[in-house]
Amino acid sequence: MHICLKQLSYENIMSSSEIQAWLSQFEAEDKDTLCNMLMHLQFISKDTFSEWLTKKIKQLVKEESIALYCIRDIKEDFFWDKDGKLVSRPADFLGSEDFVYSIVGSIAKTCKNCYEHVDIKILKKNKIKKFVFIDDSIGSGQKVSKFLKKIFSNKTFLSWWNYNLIKIYIISFARTKKSEELIIKNLPGIEHRSRKFKKSDKIEFRSHIVYRNEDLKKRWGENYIKIKNICEKQNDIKNKYGYGETMSNLVFYHSIPNNIPGILFKSINQKSLFEKSRVFPEWLESLLENNGVTEKISDKKLMKEMLENIKRGVRRKASIALSMDCDITIVNSLINQAIFFNLINQNLYITEAGMNYLHQNQIYDKREYNKSLYIPKKWSINQTSTQPFMDVSHSQTDSDEPIRVLSDGDPGLGSLERTDAMTAMPSSIIEPTIPSMSRARFDDTGHKD
Repeated sequence: MHICLKQLSYENIMSSSEIQAWLSQFEAEDKDTLCNMLMHLQFISKDTFSEWLTKKIKQLVKEESIALYCIRDIKEDFFWDKDGKLVSRPADFLGSEDFVYSIVGSIAKTCKNCYEHVDIKILKKNKIKKFVFIDDSIGSGQKVSKFLKKIFSNKTFLSWWNYNLIKIYIISFARTKKSEELIIKNLPGIEHRSRKFKKSDKIEFRSHIVYRNEDLKKRWGENYIKIKNICEKQNDIKNKYGYGETMSNLVFYHSIPNNIPGILFKSINQKSLFEKSRVFPEWLESLLENNGVTEKISDKKLMKEMLENIKRGVRRKASIALSMDCDITIVNSLINQAIFFNLINQNLYITEAGMNYLHQNQIYDKREYNKSLYIPKKWSINQTSTQPFMDVSHSQTDSDEPIRVLSDGDPGLGSLERTDAMTAMPSSIIEPTIPSMSRARFDDTGHKD
């Protein structure tokens, strides 16, 4: 599947009156850095997110039934009441959860074994063991942790979890490594190697993008320090680096996450680029669709990036996934494909076919050297070069005589094993010495030899 991410170009920024009005309230020295920040934002369209989410959910639907639930903020202290019925969903606008809810509803109608937002009674009746909780992006992990805490408030669901009868899947287009650690930490149970059922083994995360909070250079480019300093100067903004100090650069068409830099929501003269309601502006969608830069993340591109990591010596799957900012499930799939096509071996070492795959679209030096003329440097004292060299790219010499091809060398470059004429004369500072002789000795009779 091709993931298309939209980006603003410099021409988009200069031609947009809305962006120019937002930039006009900042100092001239900061405008270039702000333009650079805008060009590093990555926008995910509704179709891209919907197709990706549908594919991920259908991968879990096989012969086994699954239950789908959208992650959201719940005012009550529980998700199910005493009778095991769901709390009523409010009719108010819930932001990104509304769009995710509509996708989940469509999938449940088309897939036979999918149940969305069902009660405990239905879960018991259908013996559902897979529970899928869905969000578009997970930054700090606090929202998911609070949601799961209310899920486990039901004693029946908690007993299923304790006896290892169910497995939980967290699906989000993007997540941070820090959020993953926080969610596992807040789950009920003990994470210890002596435990029969560790809680980390009963939960699985699936995302397309997985990144570290501190890796700002990869998200914001070489000038990430200047971008961070501008965010730091905004004293009137509560979340300078976004909620949970995530400082994400991902923006969805269906809703703008609150973990992007706060300067995009509020500025000096209240001329914000994005509204506090976090609704994606129509003018920006039109600008991206007509003149925006599209970055396609194809399987071929991911394969080359993985092979580059293996070539550098990175062979642990978790390390490869961390280097690529992607989920480990994607790395597992790429490794299986690479082994099948003989690009790497079972020990995750790159093969000759893998090297050829990397060099398909690269220009590299194809010159060949006659290694039979190798002479150690210690033989060449005070000599600039002891190897005769001729540029074979020249077709003829000045005398227009044909180049003589020797028996085991390139044109004009014969092997030192066949002739001594090609050997350089020894340096003048090397003087021949008389070999040492054995001392004079007397024989047993006392006569000299």
